[in-house]
Amino acid sequence: MPTFGELADAVQQVLISQRSSRYFVQHVGAIPVEELRPYIERVVEPSDRSVMQRFDDEAELLNFRGEDYGWLSSAALESGFDFYFDDEPDLSGDCSHADVISDYAKRAGSIGTLQGFPFDRAAEVEWCWHLRLQAAQPLCTRLLAGYAAVALARLTDGFIHAEDGGVDYDRAPTDPETFLAAYSEWITREILGTSMS
Repeated sequence: MPTFGELADAVQQVLISQRSSRYFVQHVGAIPVEELRPYIERVVEPSDRSVMQRFDDEAELLNFRGEDYGWLSSAALESGFDFYFDDEPDLSGDCSHADVISDYAKRAGSIGTLQGFPFDRAAEVEWCWHLRLQAAQPLCTRLLAGYAAVALARLTDGFIHAEDGGVDYDRAPTDPETFLAAYSEWITREILGTSMS
């Protein structure tokens, strides 16, 4: 289970690796390396919707409970988004986590991704995170979220998948490196309707 600090470090490394890409330069700009480390908080929202509490202890684990969720932001990118931990990922309400993972394994096999991935181990772990973005959020926020997904998948030896338009469904589920190689161009095309080719 990664900590806030480990995720912040891992996201910074992804941002550093991408900062000279044409998509990053075009949509984010030139940002000094020391400003690329994101800020991560746990947000506690009381059930009565009163004042939210925020915690930013870098040693805290990313396994939020109840109504708690994470907030990952970057002052340099002027963007942020919330994310959620799920250790009971029964997505449809009537099938087990193992069934969901089995479906992902079949899909990966049919599209030729994640060869050799230990899906049986993933079915036993029963962890996943959901990164949540609003439809109107800008491209730089979507880039940050994609890079955060890569960092989290690297930290957990996991894979990246979504069926809600957050990733290229034709290439998912996929490993973080394959995702990273195509994500910036894909999300640019999805948001702007054009490619920079």
